[in-house]
Order: sequence, then C-alpha cells, then structure tokens
Amino acid sequence: MTDEERAHVIVTARLLRAAASLSGLAVGLTIVAAFQVAIAAIVLGVAAIYFCFRVSLDAKLFDDVAAGRIATDALDRALGRAEARPTSSAPRAMRMLNAGRASAGPDAPRDWIDRSRGAKRLIVQAAIAVIAQLAALVLSSVYG
Repeated sequence: MTDEERAHVIVTARLLRAAASLSGLAVGLTIVAAFQVAIAAIVLGVAAIYFCFRVSLDAKLFDDVAAGRIATDALDRALGRAEARPTSSAPRAMRMLNAGRASAGPDAPRDWIDRSRGAKRLIVQAAIAVIAQLAALVLSSVYG
C-alpha cells in the first residue's frame, strides 16, 4: 500500500466512523414510525439501517487495514468467501453495481483510493435514506 493509499484509508476510516452515528437516528426514526404506523417511513428506515450497518462494517474494516491488522489480500479473500464482494459468478445486477470501478476486470483487486470512493458513496446513500425517512415521517405526521 502506498502512502497516498494509506492516507485515504485513514481518512475514510475516520469519516466512516463519524457517519456511523446516523444509525442511532435511523433506528429512532423507525421506532417513531412504527408507533405512527407510517409504512413508508418504516420501509425507508429499514433501508437506512441497512446502509448504516454497512457504514459501520466498512469503518471497522478500514480501521483494521489502517492499523495493519489485516492485509488487502486477506481482506479480499475473506470478503470473497462471505460473498460481500461481487465476483464474476455473482448475479449480473451485483456486477453492474461494481462496473464503474477502476480495476481491469471483475475479479481484479481494487486499489484503496477506489475503495475509499465506494465507502464515501455508501455514506451518501445512508444519509439520503435517513433524510428520506425523516421526510416520510414528517409528511405522514402532517397528512396522516
């Protein structure tokens, strides 16, 4: 790993850790939505909680890589076994989600700058899901 990649890993790990606090908001809003029987807000809450779980998982993985507790190859092998990383045998939709990455092929290793970009996209998706959940809850309260 280059110095630039290590810097991206460290900064991304800290950013992910900070964004993981969205999960508390998503869970709280989902509980409120359940009491109000706001179905749209509940569905969006489940999506937000999923994205927040992924942010939290990525934060821990980036922390482990930054601290040298796990090497890139070992991480890729572990994620491949857990089917968390799309491979050429993955469904077409999963491969399409990864189509924009900088690597040469579907099974080629990703560099850490590209992984950092993906993690930042995940933060944006989690934030959008929480904001949409909040909007659905407010609209449900006003018009429900």
